[in-house]
Parts: sequence; C-alpha cells; structure tokens
Amino acid sequence: MLVNIYNFIVDILFPLECIGCKRKNFYLCEECIDKIPEPNHEKLDNIVACFDYQHPLIKKAIWDLKYYNKKLAGFMLGKQLGGYMQEEISELRQIHNGQKFIIIPVPLTKERRRERGYNQAEYISRAFTESFSVNIFELHTDIVIKNKDTGHQARIHNKKIRLKNMIGAFSLNKNIDLNIYVKNRIIFVVDDVTTTGATLFEIIKILKKAGAKEVYGIAVAH
Repeated sequence: MLVNIYNFIVDILFPLECIGCKRKNFYLCEECIDKIPEPNHEKLDNIVACFDYQHPLIKKAIWDLKYYNKKLAGFMLGKQLGGYMQEEISELRQIHNGQKFIIIPVPLTKERRRERGYNQAEYISRAFTESFSVNIFELHTDIVIKNKDTGHQARIHNKKIRLKNMIGAFSLNKNIDLNIYVKNRIIFVVDDVTTTGATLFEIIKILKKAGAKEVYGIAVAH
C-alpha cells in the first residue's frame, strides 16, 4: 500500500520519462532498448534470456518492478521478451499443430507474496502473452507452488550451492488436474532474472517429471 501511494505521488510530481534518455511519455524508449546487449554469458540448457543483466538500464527496470511495483516496467520487459521469442514460438506452433502453450510465472511463497503484494513474474508473463497477435497461451499462476523462502539466490555465488538450495523449494498443486494442464503440454516458465538457472531448472525438473512434453525457461535478463 505504501509503495502504491509513493508511486502515485511520484507520477504526479515527475511525469513519465525514459529512464535512459529522459524522452517524455516512455518508461524506456525503443532507441534506448536497442542499445541494450543480449546476455554475454554461457547459455543454459532450455533457458533463454533476452538482455544482459549487467546493463544499468535493465538493472534499473527490474529493480523498479521488483521492489517498487512499477507496472510499466513489467509491461515493457514482458513485451520485449515476447518480441525476442516471436520466431521460436512461431516455429513451435508449426511443429505442434497450433496447440496452446502453458505459461507459468515463477511463484513466490505465500508469505513473500503477502509482504510484496504482487509477483513481478506475473506482470512480465501477462505482457509477454499480450505481445502476440493471436491467443496462443494459457497463463496459470496456480500450477507450481513455492514451498520455502530460498532467500536471495543472487547472493549465493556457488552454483552447486544454489542448485542444492532449490531442492524441494517448489511443488505442483495437488488440486490441479495435471493431466489437463501439464501432461503432454508445452510449458514456458517465466522469471525476471536468471543467473545460474537454479530456480528455472528446479521447476523444469518437476514439470518434466509430471509428464510435460517440453518445458522452457525464459527470463528477461541473464
């Protein structure tokens, strides 16, 4: 609530302008977006990211979304992720006869969701689905549950420890018919940032174990 009030006051006192070049009426304009590089890191299996997290504009946008509930940041990031994935999604639709794909935002624990008031991955996911001209996605926020608070993964520098920290962190909702929403489905798991891929790998693992045909992790930044 306090964050929303803060944003309301800031929006009145400081009209919207690009966080890069200060151009009016944009959160982040196309010219500035075009200057942000793709990730310059080792690629992760079945995980795709469209921006390099080390770029200051991407860090700023994700910070605004994650901690200050800047919905425009989530809208922009999701749209960009959708544009980045257009060709791959089109190819998958042809291969799989146009069937709808499942979109799952990486969930928060109930406590963290209550504390923050929203899930930034949901904002990104909704904008991602809206970036396609045809309705080819089913967005579900209740298929995967986060069971425990894993803390700030970015502060854990050892990849093996990160992966171990994620074991058992997620499970599938027992009240969901997995035969409909998971088994033999193509699923995309959406997050804001991936570093070692530990979070996405863990969710991909449990979805594959439940019978998903293919599971991909997609993130705004890496």
